[in-house]
Amino acid sequence: MAMRALDKLQTRRRIGDVLVEMGSVTAEQIDEILKTSKPGGPRLGTLLVKSGLITQAQLAAGLSVQFDLDYLDLENIVPTAEALTCLPENLAREQVVLPLNIENGTLVLAVFDPLNVINIQAVSRVTKYELVVKVCQEDQLKKAIETAYGGKGDRLANMVKSLTKDSTKPKAAPPAQATGPTVTLTEKNADKSPSIESLVNMILGKAITDGASDIHIEPDEAFLRVRQRMDGILREESTIPLELALPLISRLKILAGLDFAEKRNPQDGRFRLNINQKSIDLRISTLPTLRGEKVVLRILDKSALNVRIEDVGFSPNNLIQIKKILGAPFGIIFVTGPTGSGKSTTVYSMLNHLNSIEKNIITVEDPVEYQFNLINQVQVQPKIGFTFASVLRSILRQDPDIIMVGEIRDRETAEITIRAALTGHLVITTLHTNNAVSSIMRLIDMGIEPSLISSALLGIVSQRLVRRLCPACKKKAPIDVLDHLQLGSPLLSDTEEIYHAVGCKTCMGLGLKGRTPVFEVLVPDEIIRKAILSKESEDQISTHLSEIEFTSMREDGVQKILAGLTTPAEVIKATVADEF
Repeated sequence: MAMRALDKLQTRRRIGDVLVEMGSVTAEQIDEILKTSKPGGPRLGTLLVKSGLITQAQLAAGLSVQFDLDYLDLENIVPTAEALTCLPENLAREQVVLPLNIENGTLVLAVFDPLNVINIQAVSRVTKYELVVKVCQEDQLKKAIETAYGGKGDRLANMVKSLTKDSTKPKAAPPAQATGPTVTLTEKNADKSPSIESLVNMILGKAITDGASDIHIEPDEAFLRVRQRMDGILREESTIPLELALPLISRLKILAGLDFAEKRNPQDGRFRLNINQKSIDLRISTLPTLRGEKVVLRILDKSALNVRIEDVGFSPNNLIQIKKILGAPFGIIFVTGPTGSGKSTTVYSMLNHLNSIEKNIITVEDPVEYQFNLINQVQVQPKIGFTFASVLRSILRQDPDIIMVGEIRDRETAEITIRAALTGHLVITTLHTNNAVSSIMRLIDMGIEPSLISSALLGIVSQRLVRRLCPACKKKAPIDVLDHLQLGSPLLSDTEEIYHAVGCKTCMGLGLKGRTPVFEVLVPDEIIRKAILSKESEDQISTHLSEIEFTSMREDGVQKILAGLTTPAEVIKATVADEF
């Protein structure tokens, strides 16, 4: 339930009767108001306030009695930062609700309209907390929302305006530190008097609160553009005058321990941000362009990482196959897909599944994105010759049981990795390829002997990401004929209706919220292994897939469509490359 008093809605007394009992208004006055009201017009309480017969405080008190909820005077109430982080600013404004604090695992929510049950339920779904609803005055609530979140979402614009007015020349940045520090971001230092530090804190804080995966800060002809990647899609958040570009980018470089004076060469670094008692890692990359330096920050929120293999999104059959090959004592497992397809999450879920005090697990990564207990993670440093290949040679002398190689990029790394898989180690690694079969071709193109591939290969997991339907507003409707034809799946032959995107306040009108992967899992049998040994082409090997237990990414996507998780358009877009 969204709130503990919802079960009383069906037996509630009328607000007019409650207000009469409280002595706020007389029965005769209510009758007069009702005579002039129109069907479908404002509610009785609103009419009584507008007529001056009662105050907003009296209406709020009456609603609290009507719904058996606590009445709250917001005059001196300050919401906690933890509570505000639970609910996106845009949703709080649209629903006219304010999260106040978290008590014993429940979120205290201030509302002025308890009848807005659907919206309150939406807040419960977004925050994932059980709600304790308290009633307050409408004017107090709107004022409190403005105070808590700032003026109409334009705090960033106001700060930029103040900074532009106060600093016509970029201030010199302090010397860069050797390593990126841990920064604590709170409401206090995010909203203090305008400064470059507070501007950076506001940009970072908003992106993290919104659930963005990346922040892009890039120069244009007349301004610096800030964009956020949400569910794989870049959206513009704000523009900043070019005169603030130098101090802003210098501040980010200093946080990451980079050389703020170096503008001609790309740089990479990272730092950690503490926000509302949660630790967030940020990876930063700078790139010189014709118009100036572009900065991209990758937000690595470990709390948002699905590391349980059961929660990643595998179908039951695929999950059985994955767990089976993970139980092998040696061999190699490839996780493949384009950049940004969720490979790291899948790999980490496999490692988490295998992780135990009895196993020596060593990874070699570039970069290390998330850190785990009991797993020995190594970061490559090509500038000093600490490459994937050289690290792998050292790892093999560390008595490993399981090795994870972040990515195979060249023949040398591929050969060492595959030979490790043949000498008693379980190896998990990634490749940038379109599908499972093309991964085999990629290895052969690298110069790896087909006999080594055939002997070492345990399985190939190929994946892409599709956007999820918003659970708050998705609705069943007839399947489009064109979608049916494009998907071309026999699973849809008897299907007349599927879930479609609608759009609501929860998903900001998109109808889509979050992402889920579509997979194909290739576990080779003897026929596939012989085909690899015979150096058969990709098309020839693909013809054997119908003879084994194999579900293509498109078919896996269709299963997710039927389960109401995503749409035909998302699956078609994600798998269209496999059709050519």
